[in-house]
Amino acid sequence: MRLFRELRLISLIRVTRFSGEPIFIVGCGRSGTTILQAVLGAHPQIFSIPKETKIYLRTKRKKLKLLNSVKILTKVFVLLIKQDIPKGKKTWCEKTPRHVHYIKEILEDFNNRVKIINIVRDCRDVVLSSHPIYGENYISSKRWVKDVNAAKNFENNESVLTIRYEDFVQNFEYEIKKILAFIDVNDISLSDFNKKTNIVEHIAWWGKVEAINNTSVGKWMSAKKELIDEIMSDNEVVSLLKHYKYI
Repeated sequence: MRLFRELRLISLIRVTRFSGEPIFIVGCGRSGTTILQAVLGAHPQIFSIPKETKIYLRTKRKKLKLLNSVKILTKVFVLLIKQDIPKGKKTWCEKTPRHVHYIKEILEDFNNRVKIINIVRDCRDVVLSSHPIYGENYISSKRWVKDVNAAKNFENNESVLTIRYEDFVQNFEYEIKKILAFIDVNDISLSDFNKKTNIVEHIAWWGKVEAINNTSVGKWMSAKKELIDEIMSDNEVVSLLKHYKYI
């Protein structure tokens, strides 16, 4: 019992020693949020929380903003205390894709002292991406529009960085350098992240984490024309694809 209390005390001290701003990874499902989390999880200054916390999805918000912030920060604090946090970590990283609908609340609760990375992927590849558990067409084009629009209004916020999945996997060194500068941690090579990350397996993957590759980019081009035509029949989809320079 004494050892348990001592371990908890050590965790408490480590949590309170975080000097960097926390990181939230958001975006539509099947857009690369997990691989981004795995990459950051390999950085010696970042503690990546292994499982999606879904804190904002599970917290009912009241009218009093201060009370909301206290509730959220308390939940985060308790969650971090329960983690085995290695020494030398400057900040922590959390990934729950649907938190994309709570960017405003995240900014409020952390008083803008937070970094939010929003990742966008071509709707056609998202819709056609097959999930290991939930199968094909797990994400609909309507959900993609809803999720992408949720973050679009925050593109000019200095605490929010929007990146494209395609750029991330096709020009990895450039993109990760930009991300590391944004979250204010040491600029180091993470090309071998899959050998160092604490995010090794995930239900979003077909197996264990692999090195960065672009094999999933543009898969929609080999799909049936009828499926693509159906996706592109939505004017909102087309508008957002243009906005993010996919077409």
